[in-house]
Amino acid sequence: MEVHAHTHTVPIAIGRKKWTHYLWEFLMLFLAVFCGFLAENKREHIVERQREKKYMVSLVNELMADTAQIRELLTDSTWIKGQDSLMNILYNTSPVSIDTRLVYYFYEEYTVYINSAILNNNTLTQLKNSGSMRLIRNKDVIDSLYLLNTIIVAVDKQFDLFLYHTYPQYSAMSARIINEKYLMNSKPGQLRQHLFSLSEKPELITYSPAALVEFANYIGRIKKTRTRYIDILRYYYNYCISLIPFIKKEYHLK
Repeated sequence: MEVHAHTHTVPIAIGRKKWTHYLWEFLMLFLAVFCGFLAENKREHIVERQREKKYMVSLVNELMADTAQIRELLTDSTWIKGQDSLMNILYNTSPVSIDTRLVYYFYEEYTVYINSAILNNNTLTQLKNSGSMRLIRNKDVIDSLYLLNTIIVAVDKQFDLFLYHTYPQYSAMSARIINEKYLMNSKPGQLRQHLFSLSEKPELITYSPAALVEFANYIGRIKKTRTRYIDILRYYYNYCISLIPFIKKEYHLK
């Protein structure tokens, strides 16, 4: 009789994980990712606040430099008196008795070299062009900076009007009256002494009454254009004087 041996497989018990275990693993992974996101977001927030404050420090420094140089321009009224004196001579003195030494002096000293302010708007330009205005959280600060930019544009436009329109016309007119050869050998700070030490009075190119009046008219034009420029600079100066402490207070700057 044949005997067949039957092999019986004994099942190996494999422990199955409960669904709560998978849920816990998911939550742990989610929390790890979420915390990493929060940490990165916090880091970016801190970096942006640092950049914002850095911009404001730079802006305040530039505004302080602007007010320092503009203060000197606002307190200098000698150019007005000099131009008025020259116009008075040209309008009210007979060409026969005109003192040409004074004409040359007031012309060279008060109408040829015109001081202007070079505004430091590097920080404001960076804020606009790089899209960094978004870093500024305070709406009042943003509004103040946009107004600041508007004033700077007005200052530049007025100076451009003077430099590229009014002054070239005046320069062309003065070339018909003034003979530059009498000014060639004058040394800085010694113009009046040089002119009054000449053996003969310097000659004008023309003594035509109409030409001298026209010359005076052009001086009046450059005076008006420059006066307008100074007025806008004064507005910019006063605005900066109020803006600087405002920004310092908002950003706790010293």
